[in-house]
Formats: sequence, structure tokens, C-alpha cells
Amino acid sequence: MAQIPLDRIHSVAQAYFQERLTKALELCLDLPSDVDVDLNFEIQGSLERISALKSMMKKHRYDDSVELDARALLEKTGNEGPADDALTYIRRLVARAMILQNEYLVQELSGGTYNGAPDDSVFRGIGPGALPEDGDIATDHDLSIRTAIESFMALKDTVWVPKTKADYKRCLLLASDVIGADRPLSSVKADDIRKVRDVLMSMPANAFKTYVVSGQSLKKIITDNADGSKLAFKTREKYFTMIRTFFKWAVDEEKLAQMPGKGIKLVGGMKEAEIEERDPYSKDELLKIFSSPLYAGSKSFSRRYIPGTMTERDDYFWIPIVALYTGMRLGEIVQLRLTDLKSEDGVPYFNVSLDGDKQKTVKTAQSIRRVPVHPILISLGLLTYAAAREKANRQRLFDDIKPSKTGYYSANFSKWWGRYSRKITVHTDKTAFHSFRHNFTDALREAEVADDVSRQLTGHADKPGDSHARYGTKASLKRLREGIIKISYGSIDDLLNKV
Repeated sequence: MAQIPLDRIHSVAQAYFQERLTKALELCLDLPSDVDVDLNFEIQGSLERISALKSMMKKHRYDDSVELDARALLEKTGNEGPADDALTYIRRLVARAMILQNEYLVQELSGGTYNGAPDDSVFRGIGPGALPEDGDIATDHDLSIRTAIESFMALKDTVWVPKTKADYKRCLLLASDVIGADRPLSSVKADDIRKVRDVLMSMPANAFKTYVVSGQSLKKIITDNADGSKLAFKTREKYFTMIRTFFKWAVDEEKLAQMPGKGIKLVGGMKEAEIEERDPYSKDELLKIFSSPLYAGSKSFSRRYIPGTMTERDDYFWIPIVALYTGMRLGEIVQLRLTDLKSEDGVPYFNVSLDGDKQKTVKTAQSIRRVPVHPILISLGLLTYAAAREKANRQRLFDDIKPSKTGYYSANFSKWWGRYSRKITVHTDKTAFHSFRHNFTDALREAEVADDVSRQLTGHADKPGDSHARYGTKASLKRLREGIIKISYGSIDDLLNKV
């Protein structure tokens, strides 16, 4: 293992674990007295994190937080040469430490007692260290917000996809402008976080493009669009979370003594998010989509929305149908490689994974899953289409869809679908390509498919407290197929079978 003694690795990992438990203890002491904190929400978050980390360990694919901490621990071992084997081992130690930390939080916040990880040979018996007194943490009082952000962005540069980098750049630019880029990081208080929150609440829709490109002041952008639509709640929530992630990193790196404004939240919450949630397409809208020129015959490739005699079973033809009969997200569909279309015991299925392409992304650990191919997709010729693609030496199933400048395959198709759905007059403010996924989940419910099968097919997290999810195995491919073949859209099925 790269000439690094195992006991040295374990010693560094144990110190890391104790530090994480100490921070967990601080949370357990602080959270119950915070009136703005929902303890059940915190417990649920820890349970979901445990599930995600276990999935990462199983797949040997880890997120940014594990990767960055593992590399930091490797450096602390004093190693200076190649150490791939050691890093692989340390990643697993970091993931185990994070799992145990979250188990500690679940136990303590639920009124129980952490048992000291008796089954873990490395971390057995380790508890929290001494809690820091006020002022114990030495911070760099001269470090500016601008410099701290630059350090944060540089550290993350190699692990973020372009879209994530762009999002962090936008929201941290906003935060530094509101607070003051040249102010000392150590001077940031709850009032500053509150001001950032209030500006995000007032930001007009699409304002970040104007803000970043034109250089206009935030005050002018907000004033000029005072009566217009605002950023969607989920967008505000995403940006506010990113800003808080930066400050949490600063605390973890001991550049900041404590998290400023840790109890400050966005106004709106679930009710507003539910209002913004996409609707499924109605039956009439689905009939309109699948009898539109894309399926009935169009004028040409560039005028797919105009009726004509050209019928082409290309990527644009297939992607909406695949979405309707698999429930997969657009990003999951368009990044599929031909090697992701697999078969086991005579059951063809889509393997939604990160395998084979560094540009692939998934939304959560639960998104990695197997989705059997629906019989209608087979009868329409999808497997034949895939075979032809393979014969043509293509790599991806839908290879005509190219990634955008941000690196996402879904971006260009999403824009095309927006234009097409408007041309055939099915677009509404409450529908988008993601509506097909809602149609699929509704169809699962109508067909009374078992909850565990439905969650696996859609890539949703297991319900907390589900003993089968925690201790048992995932549903077999046979059960998943039995769930898929129950999916039916009645007259839509009949219409597509005539295409």
C-alpha cells in the first residue's frame, strides 16, 4: 500500500473521526435549543446521508466531500509519492467515519446513546474529543472574503463539472458583493447572511445572467424588475445552500470560528416549492404530443413541428417515449451509452450509472439503478435502433445529442423540447420535459406497484425506518420488470403501437 504503514493511516483516520464526532456533539448540544431547527428534518438528513455513503462504498464511487477529505488525510500521512492503493483505502475509511458520525447524530438527536462502533476494527471505542471553548479556534483575521472564495474555488476545481463551477461562481459573487469582497471573512455575522438571503428572495428570474454579464448593480437589477417574476424557490434554495456550503468549508478549514447565521432560512419553504412543482402532462396533452409531426410525419429535420411526410426514428423521436415508459430524468437518458443497455436472464434493462464516461452525472446515490426496458419500447424497435448505433461505431445510445458548453447533455435537448412543445401548443407554465417523469410515477401508483419497486425504478431514496431497505437486498430484476410491464397509458399505448 504505497509504503505507508497501516498503523499511520489508521492513526490519522482515527484523529479525523474523533474530530468529526466532536463536531457532531457540538451539533447535538446546539440544535435542540434552536427554535428554527426541525430535529426530525435533521435526523432524516443524516439517514439519507448514511444511505448515500453506503451506496458510494458499494460502487467505489465517492462524492466531493469524501474525495477531498481522503486526499487531505493522505497528505497528513506524510506520503509524497504515488499512492493509489492507499488513497482507495483511505476513501473507504473516510466514508466509514462519515457513516458513523451520522449514526451518532441519529442516535443522540433521537434521545438514544451512541454505542461506540463495536463492530468497526479501526474506529471502535472512539468518542468525541474535548469541546472547544469560545475563542479556542485561531482564525486568520486578515483573510478577505474574496481570497477565501478563491481558495475554495481552486480546491474544488478538479472535482466539479463546469455547470457546478458556474453556479458556485454566480452565487458566491453575489454573496461577496452583498457582504463586501474585501471584508475580513472573520467579520461575517448573522446580519450579513440575512442580507444575502433577502437579496436572493428579491432577485428577478434570469437576473444572474444580467448580473454576471452586464456588471449592473444588484440594487438596479432588483429595482428595475420589482414587479416581475422572481427566482424560483428551488433556485433560491440551491444558491443559498451553495453559499452556506462555502461558509461551512471555511469553518471546517478553521478559517472561521463558527458558522454565521446557521439558523437563518429562506422564506417560502415547502408550500412555495410545491406550487412551483411541475405537473404531469394531461392525457389530452400526451395524445397531442404523440400524434404531433415528430411522430406522425414532419416537413424536414429542421422543421419537425410542421406536418409532412418525413418520418424518422431518430434521437428526438425516441427520447420522449423512453422518458414516458421508464421515468428516467432527461439527463439520465441522453447520457446513456450503448454499454448501458444490458440484458440479464433474458430481461433487457437500462443501467443508470456513472460507468464509462467522466461527463456522466447522477442526481443522488439512489439514482444509480436498473430500469427494465418496457415492452412498448421493444415493440417500437428501440433494441434494433441500439444495434444499428453499435454497428455504426457510436458510443452513446442518443449520440446526436451533443453536450452544451457547461458539459451537460440534457441542456440542448431541453431547450429544443421547450421550443417544440410551444410549437405544438402543449407547453404550459407548469409542464416541461420532466412532466414525463411525473406521468410515470402516477402510472406506477395507478398500477399499484409495490413501494420499494417504485422507488428503485425512479431512483428515489428509501423511506426512513424501512427495515427491508436497510438490511435486505434490492428488488430483483424480475420484480422490477413485473413493475414496469404494469405501466400503461391506455389510448397512448394504442396510438404509439400504430406509429
